[in-house]
Formats: sequence, structure tokens, C-alpha cells
Amino acid sequence: MFSVQAASMLMAKGYGGTVAVMMGVITAMGGGLIRDVLAGRPNLLMTRELYVSLLLLGCIFFGALQTLLPAWQSGAYLAMALIFLLRAAAIRWSIAVSGM
Repeated sequence: MFSVQAASMLMAKGYGGTVAVMMGVITAMGGGLIRDVLAGRPNLLMTRELYVSLLLLGCIFFGALQTLLPAWQSGAYLAMALIFLLRAAAIRWSIAVSGM
């Protein structure tokens, strides 16, 4: 939710899609990092779980929707749902980044 919200705010202020997408991902990563530290959990950024790549995919999807259909206001909800469903699927079926 925070990644799409940050991207939406930056696009509304006139920043380009690339800047908005990157700042959306950074905002969500920072929020997740703070959440993990306060909860005393291992940091999700240092695990093999799909996390940042799904945020990036969702923000790119949102940026594309805003560029192609700027008058459509439900694009943010659709992007948030996409991120949530992909993340839930990755957790449910234990999909992770493969090792090098």
C-alpha cells in the first residue's frame, strides 16, 4: 500500500514515472525495515523471499496505468491488489529467489 501511495503522490506532484516508481519502492522497503526492527523479526530484505521485486512490479504496473489511463482513479487499488495477491501467493506456495 505504501509503495503505491508514495508513487501516486510523486506522480501527482509532476515527477516522472521512473522517479515515482523508485521512490515508491524505497518508501515501502524503509517501512518494512522499520516494521521488522520494531517487531524484533529478521529483516525481509536479507531473506530469499519475494518482496522488493513484487513491490517494483506493482509500482511499474501503477505507473503504466497512470500514464495510459490518467483519468481512471481506481488504478491505485488495482496495483495494491496485484502486489498483495502476488505476495500472498509467494508466501502460500513458498516461492523464493533462487540462489546463485
